[in-house]
Amino acid sequence: MSLEIYMPRMGSTTMESGALLSWLVSEGDVVTEGQPIAEVETDKITIEIPSPGDGRIRQLLAKPGDEVPVGATMGWIDQNS
Repeated sequence: MSLEIYMPRMGSTTMESGALLSWLVSEGDVVTEGQPIAEVETDKITIEIPSPGDGRIRQLLAKPGDEVPVGATMGWIDQNS
């Protein structure tokens, strides 16, 4: 089973996208639920995105500097690792 890493809506109902500042993990890394995996900046705040579950980072789609729409897939975590 795979879990989607997506750009969440953070606080503001008017938020349409966020800028990926950095990944705190790499493809192949094992992560636990709630572990910070990325830093994202909006027009108001910088926040760490937590892992949605336990598993291994399979693919990171967004690159640092990308402006990612709310709800867009940023990467995948495999839970069968």
